[in-house]
Amino acid sequence: MEMIELNAELRAGIKPAVLRKSGIIPAVVYGKGMEPIAIQLNNKIFVKLLGKSASKNSIISLNIKNIDNDIKSFSVLAHDLQINAITDAIYHVDFLQISMEEEIKVKISISVIGESLGVKLDGGILVQSMRFVEVKCLPTNIPDKIEVDVTTLKIGDSIHVAELKASQGVTIITSKDEL
Repeated sequence: MEMIELNAELRAGIKPAVLRKSGIIPAVVYGKGMEPIAIQLNNKIFVKLLGKSASKNSIISLNIKNIDNDIKSFSVLAHDLQINAITDAIYHVDFLQISMEEEIKVKISISVIGESLGVKLDGGILVQSMRFVEVKCLPTNIPDKIEVDVTTLKIGDSIHVAELKASQGVTIITSKDEL
C-alpha cells in the first residue's frame, strides 16, 4: 500500500473559524499511549492529497513541524472528516496514529461487479443493503475494496458476508449472517 506524505504545523491558540477563513484546516492527532496534538493543515494541499488517494483508508505519513522547526512524523489514518453540509468544505480532521506492526479495524467498501441474471433477464432490481464491511488487518494489508460478483444472482438470491472473499492477512469481522 502506498504511503501518502502530508505536512502540518502545530496549532497554537488561533480560533478554528479564523484558520478556516485563511485556508487552513484545524485538525488533531491522537492514538494509543499519546497525548492529543492540535495541528493545522493547508486546505488546498490536503484536498489535493485526499483526491489522489485510492482509498479513505490510505496510510498517511504526517510530518508535524513545531515552533523550533523540528519535524516529528506519525503514521496515521484520516479517522474522521467533518464536512460543512452546505459548502462541502472540510471543517476538521481527526487523525488516528497507528502502529505498522499492530492489526487495526477499518471499514472497507463493497464493490458490486457484473450484472445479475435476475436484473438482465427478469427485470429485477439489485438491492445492495450493505456498502461496507469491517475488517481487521495490518495497516499495510488494508484493501481498497472487496469485490462481489453478482452475475449469477437470480431473483430472490442473496449474498451473505460469509461468502465474501478477503485477501490474505485480512479478516472480515462483520457478522457472517449479514446480507
